[in-house]
Amino acid sequence: MNILLMLQLAFAEDIQVTSATIQQSLTDAHAAILAKDYVTAKNLLDQVYEEAPDSTELLKADTLAQIWYLRGVSAHLQGIDPLDHYRQALILAPEKGWDETLSTDEGAQDAFWAIKSEIMSRQIVSLYVPEQYGQAKLYVDGFERKPADFAYQGMHLAQVQCPEGEIFGKWTNFERGHKWLKMCPYKFDVTDMPVEEETDEWAMFGGSESAAPEVNMSNQVVAPPLFQRLHKPTLYGAGGAAVVSLGLYSMALSNNKKFEDLANSNVVSVDDLESLRSTTNTIAISSATLGVLSGGLYFYSLSQAKLPD
Repeated sequence: MNILLMLQLAFAEDIQVTSATIQQSLTDAHAAILAKDYVTAKNLLDQVYEEAPDSTELLKADTLAQIWYLRGVSAHLQGIDPLDHYRQALILAPEKGWDETLSTDEGAQDAFWAIKSEIMSRQIVSLYVPEQYGQAKLYVDGFERKPADFAYQGMHLAQVQCPEGEIFGKWTNFERGHKWLKMCPYKFDVTDMPVEEETDEWAMFGGSESAAPEVNMSNQVVAPPLFQRLHKPTLYGAGGAAVVSLGLYSMALSNNKKFEDLANSNVVSVDDLESLRSTTNTIAISSATLGVLSGGLYFYSLSQAKLPD
């Protein structure tokens, strides 16, 4: 099986990645674990993780979760802590069940179910879906998402179906934001929004397969990056004031050197010296004032960087 895997990797660039090829690799990894060929299983699962963003088709949450679930079972069977793998699998597919064809260990199952309960109290992250995205469709773990949607903190597969139908993907945890529209290789009219479809009332109660997993909205939200939360006009004002302050300070230092330059042809009398001193003091005071202003504006910007409720 190792030889076959090497051949698969050698020709991977010539094979189009689809949900079927991903599923086949997962099936092969499942078989490798049953055969206790854990090295092959690891290589296959690593390959699936690397190939998933390149899929030309949407990948479902259950499929993606299988990557980490099989990693967890493989680790468990080798006496290695599997909990982080199980946790990530359940972040992607909270309803995922235990596969008794791989293990019937009751202790391992109990740990799995305990993590399943833990996920419900996990922090949530914004998916940063923009208000306008044109005719593109935005998916997270195979589910179409809309503005103000959230997911549990962890790794997710973001996929965008661009207006011309192509699909592009990227693994992300959304903790540093996400630029959805830049995933398409060309620009398009984001104001050309699709006509609103009728609301699936059954999906609102979790009764539709197309409905994304619900998250506990009372959980703490992972804070966006600090720069995104700063009050931008104030921050840019602080930066401008700081630049001018440094420029004036540099001028004051330059003038100060002229006091010590006995060969300075511009200073030939006491009045010239007093004028230079007055100009230098004015520049220095202005520099200090702008420096204080810059600091004040920066700290005000920080004070406006509130954490989400």
